[in-house]
Amino acid sequence: MCDEFEAFLHAYGADMLPHQNTTKMQAILLVLTYIVTAGLSWRQVDGLLILINTLFGQDVLPRTKYMLRKIWKNRQEYMLRLHFFCATCFEHLDSRAYASKGNTFKCNTCNLTLTQEKLISSGSFFVMFNLKQQLQIMLKHVGETLYCRLRKLSAVPRTESVYSDITDGQLYRMLRDKLRLRWSDFTITFNSDGSPAFKSSKSSVWPLQVMINELPIRTRWCNLIVCGLWFSKVHPPVPLFMMSFVHMFNEVGEIVWKAANTVVNSRVYAVCCVADSPARAAILNGKLFNGYYGCSWCLKKGELVNGH
Repeated sequence: MCDEFEAFLHAYGADMLPHQNTTKMQAILLVLTYIVTAGLSWRQVDGLLILINTLFGQDVLPRTKYMLRKIWKNRQEYMLRLHFFCATCFEHLDSRAYASKGNTFKCNTCNLTLTQEKLISSGSFFVMFNLKQQLQIMLKHVGETLYCRLRKLSAVPRTESVYSDITDGQLYRMLRDKLRLRWSDFTITFNSDGSPAFKSSKSSVWPLQVMINELPIRTRWCNLIVCGLWFSKVHPPVPLFMMSFVHMFNEVGEIVWKAANTVVNSRVYAVCCVADSPARAAILNGKLFNGYYGCSWCLKKGELVNGH
């Protein structure tokens, strides 16, 4: 984490609003949520911050939009990247940490020159959030729990007849042996599925989520990581969306973290993808379950029965 963001966490993370049970950080998150949902302009944001601070009689929130944006500005380059693509052929054009005016991109397939403003206005982009940074932040909170679980998994032999989690599975154990994972290495499951964004719109949002398999089940589900976000009227093309995730995942490398007064070096492995039938067919570049050769497990063509 950068020094300014650490200072922000220290200043706002535990400090409470006057005569309230809400921390200043929670208040900022509520304000940001309102800004986004209401579609406020930056001028209106300035007015909202002045209003809130005036009502409390002191500066309980950043005084200006500049100070509010400064909280995440220095981290944006490390935490997220905008990926631009051609809306005609879905060719990946470029990725940037910031949306700057005047940038142009050329699609080699369609031979079109596209401005960044046009790509943003047409929604021809998606966002990827730095996975390594998020894992490092998460390990500051759940590192002790993960350390104990990894030690236990490496020390206690598995009972053949008892299956209570993915870490008990034969395939999981086989992969750890085959890939020669160290006791400190951990694995992830990733998932992506679409959900309608609005009842009156055909647009859907596709979050790309990751969770650590070696964490206890309850802790695991309370610490999901969103490392990608697709928002569009069309489903994300797998070669475009997933390959960006693959490239980012390959850049994670080794993670150094501390637990139990020990410096731990870990590598991260993706061993499982959870998807429903339509998403699984897209990820495997195959047919849907109701089409010819649509089975993911065999090469049978299948038969048409009563029009289905």
